Amino acid sequence: MTRRQSFASLHEFARSFLDVAGISTESGRYYASLVRYYTVYKLQRMPVRVARLYLLCFAFHRFRQINDNLIEAFIHLVQQYEKWARAAAQEAMLKAQSDAGSRLQAAGKLLGLFVDETIADGTPFSKVRKQAFALLEREQFEPVSGYLRNVAFDRAGFKKR
Repeated sequence: MTRRQSFASLHEFARSFLDVAGISTESGRYYASLVRYYTVYKLQRMPVRVARLYLLCFAFHRFRQINDNLIEAFIHLVQQYEKWARAAAQEAMLKAQSDAGSRLQAAGKLLGLFVDETIADGTPFSKVRKQAFALLEREQFEPVSGYLRNVAFDRAGFKKR
Protein backbone atom coordinates (compact mmCIF):
# COMPACT_ATOMS: atom_id res chain seq x y z
CA MET A 1 0.00 0.00 0.00
CA THR A 2 2.86 2.37 0.80
CA ARG A 3 4.44 1.65 -2.55
CA ARG A 4 1.14 2.30 -4.29
CA GLN A 5 0.72 5.61 -2.51
CA SER A 6 4.20 6.70 -3.53
CA PHE A 7 3.35 6.02 -7.21
CA ALA A 8 -0.19 7.48 -7.11
CA SER A 9 0.52 11.12 -7.99
CA LEU A 10 3.08 10.10 -10.60
CA HIS A 11 0.54 7.72 -12.12
CA GLU A 12 -2.03 10.47 -12.45
CA PHE A 13 0.46 12.70 -14.23
CA ALA A 14 1.69 9.82 -16.43
CA ARG A 15 -1.84 8.85 -17.41
CA SER A 16 -2.74 12.32 -18.58
CA PHE A 17 0.67 12.91 -20.21
CA LEU A 18 0.64 9.61 -22.13
CA ASP A 19 -2.90 10.33 -23.36
CA VAL A 20 -1.93 13.80 -24.58
CA ALA A 21 1.32 12.50 -26.11
CA GLY A 22 -0.64 9.81 -27.97
CA ILE A 23 1.55 6.95 -26.74
CA SER A 24 -0.28 3.64 -27.03
CA THR A 25 -0.51 1.16 -24.18
CA GLU A 26 1.78 -1.28 -25.96
CA SER A 27 4.37 1.41 -26.66
CA GLY A 28 4.21 2.52 -23.04
CA ARG A 29 4.69 -1.08 -21.91
CA TYR A 30 7.69 -1.40 -24.22
CA TYR A 31 9.27 1.83 -22.93
CA ALA A 32 8.69 0.64 -19.35
CA SER A 33 10.48 -2.62 -20.13
CA LEU A 34 13.51 -0.67 -21.35
CA VAL A 35 14.02 0.68 -17.82
CA ARG A 36 14.67 -2.88 -16.70
CA TYR A 37 16.86 -3.53 -19.70
CA TYR A 38 19.17 -0.51 -19.39
CA THR A 39 21.45 0.06 -16.42
CA VAL A 40 21.20 3.26 -14.41
CA TYR A 41 24.42 4.40 -16.02
CA LYS A 42 23.00 3.97 -19.55
CA LEU A 43 19.78 5.73 -18.59
CA GLN A 44 21.78 8.69 -17.27
CA ARG A 45 23.73 8.91 -20.54
CA MET A 46 20.56 8.97 -22.69
CA PRO A 47 18.91 12.22 -23.68
CA VAL A 48 17.02 13.47 -20.60
CA ARG A 49 13.63 13.52 -22.33
CA VAL A 50 13.96 9.93 -23.52
CA ALA A 51 15.08 8.66 -20.11
CA ARG A 52 12.24 10.53 -18.41
CA LEU A 53 9.73 9.09 -20.86
CA TYR A 54 11.00 5.58 -20.12
CA LEU A 55 10.87 6.21 -16.37
CA LEU A 56 7.40 7.73 -16.61
CA CYS A 57 6.15 4.70 -18.53
CA PHE A 58 7.83 2.46 -15.99
CA ALA A 59 6.12 4.28 -13.08
CA PHE A 60 2.77 4.16 -14.87
CA HIS A 61 2.94 0.41 -15.46
CA ARG A 62 4.42 -0.33 -12.05
CA PHE A 63 1.45 1.44 -10.41
CA ARG A 64 -0.95 -0.72 -12.41
CA GLN A 65 1.01 -3.84 -11.52
CA ILE A 66 0.88 -2.91 -7.82
CA ASN A 67 -2.90 -2.39 -8.14
CA ASP A 68 -3.28 -5.77 -9.82
CA ASN A 69 -1.26 -7.43 -7.06
CA LEU A 70 -3.36 -5.75 -4.36
CA ILE A 71 -6.57 -6.83 -6.07
CA GLU A 72 -5.34 -10.43 -6.34
CA ALA A 73 -4.33 -10.37 -2.67
CA PHE A 74 -7.75 -9.01 -1.74
CA ILE A 75 -9.51 -11.69 -3.79
CA HIS A 76 -7.35 -14.35 -2.13
CA LEU A 77 -8.22 -13.02 1.33
CA VAL A 78 -11.93 -12.92 0.52
CA GLN A 79 -11.76 -16.51 -0.73
CA GLN A 80 -9.97 -17.51 2.49
CA TYR A 81 -12.68 -15.80 4.58
CA GLU A 82 -15.37 -17.55 2.56
CA LYS A 83 -13.60 -20.87 3.07
CA TRP A 84 -13.34 -20.25 6.83
CA ALA A 85 -16.98 -19.15 6.95
CA ARG A 86 -18.12 -22.32 5.13
CA ALA A 87 -16.07 -24.46 7.54
CA ALA A 88 -17.50 -22.62 10.55
CA ALA A 89 -21.03 -22.96 9.17
CA GLN A 90 -20.50 -26.67 8.55
CA GLU A 91 -19.19 -27.12 12.10
CA ALA A 92 -22.12 -25.16 13.54
CA MET A 93 -24.56 -27.22 11.48
CA LEU A 94 -23.04 -30.50 12.69
CA LYS A 95 -23.18 -29.28 16.29
CA ALA A 96 -26.78 -28.16 15.84
CA GLN A 97 -27.69 -31.56 14.35
CA SER A 98 -25.98 -33.34 17.20
CA ASP A 99 -27.73 -31.14 19.78
CA ALA A 100 -31.07 -31.59 18.02
CA GLY A 101 -30.63 -35.34 17.96
CA SER A 102 -29.93 -35.52 21.68
CA ARG A 103 -32.85 -33.18 22.42
CA LEU A 104 -35.20 -35.27 20.32
CA GLN A 105 -34.10 -38.39 22.16
CA ALA A 106 -34.85 -36.58 25.42
CA ALA A 107 -38.24 -35.52 24.02
CA GLY A 108 -38.97 -39.16 23.23
CA LYS A 109 -38.12 -40.15 26.81
CA LEU A 110 -40.24 -37.25 28.04
CA LEU A 111 -43.24 -38.54 26.08
CA GLY A 112 -42.55 -41.90 27.62
CA LEU A 113 -43.41 -40.40 31.04
CA PHE A 114 -47.08 -40.31 29.97
CA VAL A 115 -47.22 -44.07 29.55
CA ASP A 116 -44.76 -45.00 32.30
CA GLU A 117 -46.55 -47.57 34.47
CA THR A 118 -44.19 -46.92 37.39
CA ILE A 119 -45.65 -43.43 37.84
CA ALA A 120 -48.89 -43.64 39.78
CA ASP A 121 -51.97 -41.82 38.48
CA GLY A 122 -52.17 -39.73 41.65
CA THR A 123 -48.59 -38.48 41.42
CA PRO A 124 -48.49 -34.66 41.65
CA PHE A 125 -47.67 -32.92 38.38
CA SER A 126 -44.79 -31.08 40.02
CA LYS A 127 -43.04 -34.40 40.62
CA VAL A 128 -43.54 -35.44 36.98
CA ARG A 129 -42.30 -31.99 35.88
CA LYS A 130 -39.09 -32.51 37.87
CA GLN A 131 -38.53 -35.78 36.05
CA ALA A 132 -39.25 -34.05 32.73
CA PHE A 133 -36.73 -31.28 33.47
CA ALA A 134 -34.17 -33.92 34.37
CA LEU A 135 -34.61 -35.35 30.86
CA LEU A 136 -34.73 -32.04 28.96
CA GLU A 137 -33.61 -28.62 30.15
CA ARG A 138 -36.40 -26.10 30.72
CA GLU A 139 -34.96 -23.70 28.07
CA GLN A 140 -35.10 -26.44 25.44
CA PHE A 141 -38.79 -27.24 25.81
CA GLU A 142 -40.02 -24.45 23.51
CA PRO A 143 -37.55 -25.05 20.62
CA VAL A 144 -38.07 -28.83 20.75
CA SER A 145 -41.87 -28.57 20.95
CA GLY A 146 -41.81 -26.03 18.08
CA TYR A 147 -39.74 -28.43 16.01
CA LEU A 148 -42.04 -31.35 16.78
CA ARG A 149 -45.12 -29.29 15.82
CA ASN A 150 -43.61 -28.57 12.39
CA VAL A 151 -42.30 -32.04 11.53
CA ALA A 152 -44.14 -33.56 8.56
CA PHE A 153 -44.72 -37.27 8.20
CA ASP A 154 -42.31 -38.82 5.68
CA ARG A 155 -44.46 -41.26 3.66
CA ALA A 156 -41.58 -42.33 1.41
CA GLY A 157 -39.41 -43.13 4.41
CA PHE A 158 -42.30 -45.02 6.04
CA LYS A 159 -42.94 -47.12 2.91
CA LYS A 160 -39.28 -48.22 2.84
CA ARG A 161 -39.63 -49.77 6.27
